Amino acid sequence: MKERTLTAMPPEMLPPEIWRMIILLLEDHCFAWFVLRRVSPLLRQVTEDCFASPIIGNCVLRFAGDYARGVTMEHKLKKFTNLPESVYKEATNQLSSLFDGKPLCFSFKAANFFPPDTKQTVVFKLQDDPSTYDDSFPSFVKWRGLMGSSHFVRFDGKLWSIKIPFITLEREKQEIHADWRLLCQKFYYHELKTRRINKPELRDFSRGEKSYPLELLDPRKDLNKIEGFQNGQKFRRDGWIFWDSPKDSARIFHLREASDYF
Repeated sequence: MKERTLTAMPPEMLPPEIWRMIILLLEDHCFAWFVLRRVSPLLRQVTEDCFASPIIGNCVLRFAGDYARGVTMEHKLKKFTNLPESVYKEATNQLSSLFDGKPLCFSFKAANFFPPDTKQTVVFKLQDDPSTYDDSFPSFVKWRGLMGSSHFVRFDGKLWSIKIPFITLEREKQEIHADWRLLCQKFYYHELKTRRINKPELRDFSRGEKSYPLELLDPRKDLNKIEGFQNGQKFRRDGWIFWDSPKDSARIFHLREASDYF
């Protein structure tokens, strides 16, 4: 009997509509974002389209806790800045007592992409009536430290407290503009780290070979690390990365160039 041979075909052999159906059926969104998106330009475009659609109306940012409290306090105390220190201190104490037990939260929901053609950023609009906080929309001084703080992001049926990369404020429109691709990168990388914490046994996967930490470089030059293997210098030749598998085995992915990875 003649032995059957398998022929590998490039992803472009399937139409984008089929790839879209396949990606939407995947339960492992980390796998889709970190791996499929980097197989080819076609899969990158299709995968990003699949992730972009659910963001509008479903992704919510919340600035709460000490940060929201500080923003509101700062706004209310502006009228006391030129008064004696004793008066300013008394006003601060009174405001602090008013906020005790009252949860403060600025909630923003993804409304649209800008610009619409390239979808470079996603626009989040303030959901609550500004009068709820006496028009205390985040001031510029407080906003400068916003990216350095962790905030709540609800997306893909999960809620994480993460630092939101590269966000800008439109004070007149009371909007937030964020690079949604980097937001997804941060969101799913956080989920991936949680998997490693919850399943420490998955760290042992060398199978007799030496393992390395994979350094994944994103477009903004921020370094992320995922455990895995590498073959060849700087991923210039084929290599493979370990990923969680239901049967505790390794999946193999062939990478062509370092530029294909991110």
